[in-house]
Amino acid sequence: MPTMGAAACGATGHQSTREPSEAATTEEAPAMAAVCEICAKRPHFNYQVSFSHRRSKRSWSPNVQRIRIWDNGGVRRANVCTSCLKAGKVTRPPQRTA
Repeated sequence: MPTMGAAACGATGHQSTREPSEAATTEEAPAMAAVCEICAKRPHFNYQVSFSHRRSKRSWSPNVQRIRIWDNGGVRRANVCTSCLKAGKVTRPPQRTA
């Protein structure tokens, strides 16, 4: 009966006992920076075409700002795109005084 070498068991010869991270075990996924929490606008990817029609891949990201908003009677920070701000889809709390 042949014995299993180090290649069959991994480079070190033992299995990893690493615990999954907290972010992977929580129910909610962490929020991305370039995604609007109001309209779910997110980056999109396509080709940038030059004058000579050479194509190179690039991404277009929405203009997302991290602002303070009113939410369920309280104030919280949220990632909101500027088109939602301009359309009045969020209400901002009054300015804090020093």
